[in-house]
Amino acid sequence: MDNGDIDKVFSILEEEVSAFRVPIVGRVAAEKDSFKVLISTMLSLRTKDKVTEEATTRLFSIAPGPEEMSCLDIHTIEDAIY
Repeated sequence: MDNGDIDKVFSILEEEVSAFRVPIVGRVAAEKDSFKVLISTMLSLRTKDKVTEEATTRLFSIAPGPEEMSCLDIHTIEDAIY
């Protein structure tokens, strides 16, 4: 295999990979917010990615950080997750 073949392979791989959606935890990790990564990871252990995405979106819309989350009562957190 020469360099031209390698370039062609990479081009094909880039095109094929772009069709896949990055899992929610990967997208959250790209934000570089360790709190959100931790919460998303914990939720993803128990749910499918679609459910994790919906739950994290609801939860982080009302509590984007640990300070806000600590002010919520357990029922509000449960309602956001479920």
